[in-house]
Amino acid sequence: MHQPIRIRFISLAMAIAGSLWTYHPALGIVIHDGTSATTNPATNMVSPTGNSDGWANVGWGDFTGGGTDDPMVDLLTRLQEYPIAGCFEDPIDEKDITGSIELRQRIRLPIVRHRAALDCTYEVLMGAGDAYIRGHQLIGVAARQAGLFAAGNIPFMLQNVGTTISCAMTTHMMAAFPSATFHFVTCTEIWKEDVVEERLEPVNGFVRVSETPGLGVTLDRGALDRLEALEPPTQSRWIIASSYAEGTRLYCPFEPGTSGHFLVRPDWKRGLMPFSHCAPITTRYWDDDGSSEFIEMYARLEREGMVLESPGV
Repeated sequence: MHQPIRIRFISLAMAIAGSLWTYHPALGIVIHDGTSATTNPATNMVSPTGNSDGWANVGWGDFTGGGTDDPMVDLLTRLQEYPIAGCFEDPIDEKDITGSIELRQRIRLPIVRHRAALDCTYEVLMGAGDAYIRGHQLIGVAARQAGLFAAGNIPFMLQNVGTTISCAMTTHMMAAFPSATFHFVTCTEIWKEDVVEERLEPVNGFVRVSETPGLGVTLDRGALDRLEALEPPTQSRWIIASSYAEGTRLYCPFEPGTSGHFLVRPDWKRGLMPFSHCAPITTRYWDDDGSSEFIEMYARLEREGMVLESPGV
């Protein structure tokens, strides 16, 4: 009989503070109204008082390869002291393999590598990470990399975002690979509806591998036809409004379909100012409320890209 395997929950919000909940089974916590996994330099992770503002409700820190001016050893050393802290994903640029090795030597908590400059080959042999994240690959490619991880007894997981079909397939693969013991991601729990009759319901962070033929799910063709005919809703525009302690304000537009990873790596779009996870900054998300202030600011953002206002303006 297959043993149940661990599934990692992440919310639709990803880097957006919202009301969705997230369960991190490795940490045994339910996260409300906070970032689910991916860090955001528009919020202060560590306050001047020593309390954690942006970190207290996370535990799993995905830094998406860095992108800030923080001395990462110092930052992670501070963060790892919080009881909720569990691991750090991609804290520095994936090409800095020797730097990742040094982080493993100097940081007590696991360093997880998702982004891989050498596609999880030589860096695995060099010991660049404590655990690895793979996913969205052909099954043969995933199986070959699973063999490398198994040879070194290195934990890894597959991140295959999709419906219950994707979750069922990933569950079977995770159960078959010897060292696929890291809790995995499919985001299946965020879907309101699905195209199969069954649901893989996690219990205490574990989901049982089906023992019925195939993937263990039955296609619901009626649901498939109904959902295929739906028109996806239009995402409304909104503004990221950040304020520094001394009064400077930064406004950035969130443009549906074009902003990409802007929330987690704003430096990829425009290096307007230095970014830090420890800066004295607070951020709110300004939805289109129809006000003249929002309309005027968004029009200005369309012209200028970003708006930086000095204190007192």
